[in-house]
Amino acid sequence: MRTRNFTTPAYFPREGPHPTMRFNDRLVVSYVVWDQPNVGDAPASHERFNLLFLHGSQMMKEVWTYYAELAFKHWGSKLDKVIALDVVTHGDSARLNESKVTAFSSWPDIGRDAGLVLDDLAHMGELDGPTIAAGHSMGGAGTIFLAAFHTAKIDGIILMDPVWGGSWPEEESKSPATMAIGQMFGKVYKYSRDEFDSREEYEQFMKTKFISRQFHPRIQADMIAHNAYTDFHGKIRVKMTKALQVGAYISASSVIRAATTIVRWTPVPALVLRGEVEDWNPPGDMKKLADRLPNSELKVIDGGGHLVYFEKPDECFAAMIDFVDRQVESALQRRKAYEVGTQVGAYTIQQVEKELKRMVNDGVRTSFAKL
Repeated sequence: MRTRNFTTPAYFPREGPHPTMRFNDRLVVSYVVWDQPNVGDAPASHERFNLLFLHGSQMMKEVWTYYAELAFKHWGSKLDKVIALDVVTHGDSARLNESKVTAFSSWPDIGRDAGLVLDDLAHMGELDGPTIAAGHSMGGAGTIFLAAFHTAKIDGIILMDPVWGGSWPEEESKSPATMAIGQMFGKVYKYSRDEFDSREEYEQFMKTKFISRQFHPRIQADMIAHNAYTDFHGKIRVKMTKALQVGAYISASSVIRAATTIVRWTPVPALVLRGEVEDWNPPGDMKKLADRLPNSELKVIDGGGHLVYFEKPDECFAAMIDFVDRQVESALQRRKAYEVGTQVGAYTIQQVEKELKRMVNDGVRTSFAKL
């Protein structure tokens, strides 16, 4: 499996209160593309499909590496590319945007940025077939906005326990999600770290105290490897500062009203996933989301909660397969029908023009014959 890293300009202007240090600051998005070049007997690129993954708060694009491997192992040459991006305040994007980005990052802008990533690949001739987008938590909310803002680019969405508001707009003031966000700021800042004296201290923190402590060994290793870097003084520094880590949760306020409204007119087929234990979003929240999406289905992953997608990735990947297969097949059929329809349409127009000319000529001859 080949790995390639790219950057592209982020959406501008940014949404929300002071998303950048200066109004005219331009941000960038770092993203990764996994593929299998030179695969023998592979279908044409427009007959293959792509997967796009959006991560949750305090994570980064590399948490999806294992999913990419599972996907290529399962679909082989039918799968063209697996794509993942770092939100502007996370991972490599955070480092590239240092001194420009603030702690607030609008979640609707995550969807806009993801659409620009797809545009960037398309402009390079790297993206052709159907695309299924998947996102967890914050990334799940971003996926909803991606489907709403870039409907024509997405053929299906997989929402993994997305944070999308927790209640309807008229109930905003008493939303459990709203209150929980307010209560967690101090805790997140208290228990988050962005600097360590040694690699050993950093790895111990990631394995015992951070959200990655119970992750699947492979995903945990990928997260440890890509979450931090060594500075000029030999310190281990997390790519997200403590302020950005807290800001990731503060920014959830940007979806409380918007996401609960926008799902009502998001027509892209959706698979909503949740862990058996509803330990993050309010109980029943994923059922409400599935009910409000116009074209959706709900699945429950046994034996896990909000982070089950990284604790039991094999089971979660298996839960996606049928949905992906159906949406890809449907998208390919629509494309074929469009191509045939275009050909038939052009042929029909030519025939109509020919028939009109014949009728006009016949009409002229008939008129003269009557004189």
